[in-house]
Amino acid sequence: MPVDHPSLARIFRNQTAWLLALAGEQQAIWQGGDISACVTPGHGHLLVPAGANVSPDDLDAAFAWLGQSGISPLLIWSDRDDPALERNIRGRGGGDSWQPHWMERDLDLPVPDFPSPPGIGITRATLDDLPALESARDVPYLSVGESRIILDPSTTGSMQMFIARMDASGEVVGIIVLFTPQDGERQAGIYNAGVRFDLQRRGIGSALTAHACRAAYDAGYRAISLNATPPGERAYRKVGFEVIGDGRTWFMRFPARESDSTS
Repeated sequence: MPVDHPSLARIFRNQTAWLLALAGEQQAIWQGGDISACVTPGHGHLLVPAGANVSPDDLDAAFAWLGQSGISPLLIWSDRDDPALERNIRGRGGGDSWQPHWMERDLDLPVPDFPSPPGIGITRATLDDLPALESARDVPYLSVGESRIILDPSTTGSMQMFIARMDASGEVVGIIVLFTPQDGERQAGIYNAGVRFDLQRRGIGSALTAHACRAAYDAGYRAISLNATPPGERAYRKVGFEVIGDGRTWFMRFPARESDSTS
């Protein structure tokens, strides 16, 4: 598929806005030119649109800010291959990370019915569900630090979390986050979708995804995007998502600061 798909830039803007929304509650954002850097609970992020007019000075300033933040590891994002950016990152000691598969769904198309398996219910999470999220085990992409931000009533205007719970025990076994920024693009995003490892391939993830799609449509959004791993790509196709293009990420660790190493 062509790398200049008309949705690609919009999808990457949603990805960027999502990470900045998480970081904004901590006032941990740096922006310069076309690039953004931020610190979310546990991670640093550098987001660089491929082909953007990025000066070496902007990259130097972004890496300096991230290094001073004391956060490590760092994940560097681009919406597609960018040889010049890759050379710069490798020159700084960065290495390959995973490859996001950008996917999108037209919300004007009917969402298939994917009921959750017997004994498992799906609800929108509130701050009252935080103890259950803290005690959940083996649910991929569940971050307690991020959950606190997402569920805080004062900060959840653009974020909703839906959870899958065992009816009998109340245990959280799956999560998904819907991001609906008020930026006029009407592009929603799905993030942090994960199901407990021993319960995967039973339809929980499809049910959560369909739930998020319907919630986005009801809120007036007409497209919804996500970034998928190769196994996830196959699952999301069942819910009507199509691949838009492949992104790139790189991984980097900053050396420990002296104050950190001696504390």
